Amino acid sequence: MKHFLILILAIPSFSFAGKVVREKAKVQVFKNRNCQSTDSCGLKSFKVESYNYGAHFSKTEVSYGTGMYASFKTQSVNDLEDYAVVQYIKGCKFESYKNTDGSISKRIAEKREFFDEIVDFIHEDWVLDSVDLDPVYNSHKQGRHLVYRWNHQQNTRADHIYLYSEYPKVPFLYVRDFPGTVSVSSLGAKNISLQFKTCIFKSKDVPYESTPAGFGTEKALKCFEWDSSHIYNFKNKKYERRVGIDPFCKSANR
Repeated sequence: MKHFLILILAIPSFSFAGKVVREKAKVQVFKNRNCQSTDSCGLKSFKVESYNYGAHFSKTEVSYGTGMYASFKTQSVNDLEDYAVVQYIKGCKFESYKNTDGSISKRIAEKREFFDEIVDFIHEDWVLDSVDLDPVYNSHKQGRHLVYRWNHQQNTRADHIYLYSEYPKVPFLYVRDFPGTVSVSSLGAKNISLQFKTCIFKSKDVPYESTPAGFGTEKALKCFEWDSSHIYNFKNKKYERRVGIDPFCKSANR
């Protein structure tokens, strides 16, 4: 996700109503101690924090989702734009229905922006996660880092400031991702089965234009994996998290 408008739309709607229960976050941290070997001593650290949450509007009305924040610190503010986040994605978002005979039907029912096109939200294999041709995550056409964020107080994200609005006083930036929410109704269930690799690169190693297959992680300084898995089990009448991508996300199973 890259454009400012997309970022605004990505803010979960439940953040203004209902009780949100956030589970313990998975925090992965990289300390760039061997920076000489990669000529990256401007980068101090890179962190990916991911967590699952539930938005409870009532005892029966609940939405589930996953949030992720990827942040990095540099030696000075002058080093910030020398590094950029690149994300890879695999999996799909789908709807499932219980038929009168008890069987379950599934279908891809959501679209997304992807490399300047509108496509079904399904990626059978690892691809770059980008809405336009620039593979830098959360980039902007007028500047790759313009909608990266920072905070006056790093321990809170309530007062986030975009780089285009004001340059930070401390060498710290972050991006975030909320892949979407799921819920069940009388019509069926929405499901998310996605895996991600979120990486930090030297900006100069990321081309300004790419294809979805693009390039691998060979030049990444560090990558961390996380996932968003919320699959509804009609038998147990609850959402479950599963290891790996749901088989429906592969064309051979659709």
